[in-house]
Amino acid sequence: MSSDDQALAWASEFEVPAPPVSVRRFGSGHLNATYLVTDAAGGHYVLQRVNTYAFREPINVMENILRVTEAIAKQVSDPRRRLSLVPSRSGRWWCGEADECWRMYNYIDGSMELVPPASPEEFAAVGQALGDFLVQVSVIPA
Repeated sequence: MSSDDQALAWASEFEVPAPPVSVRRFGSGHLNATYLVTDAAGGHYVLQRVNTYAFREPINVMENILRVTEAIAKQVSDPRRRLSLVPSRSGRWWCGEADECWRMYNYIDGSMELVPPASPEEFAAVGQALGDFLVQVSVIPA
């Protein structure tokens, strides 16, 4: 089975409104395998296979991501300004186990990856976003 076929099979394990019909590699991440998923209704999602070599306890990683996304969701109502996990059909926020862990986010239409930021304005925007993120997660008990 190709990696795209495998990703499409895992995408089907998440609660999306219509069946996933296509996946393609997405972004330029260095750790996790990332795919853009399109469902039969034209919805888009970001599917990631967590690198279990780099993240030896992926379930703990997912529990932390859930804490962060929930904390930010309480502060930021606009879904275009925050990540939103898509639940799996099993009721968890990921699929798989310690040796293979997949997660899915809602895709933010119009978003873009700055690799690397190309102008002082882009660097300033990245710095502002990082600062906003740090303030938002400061409410989470260490």
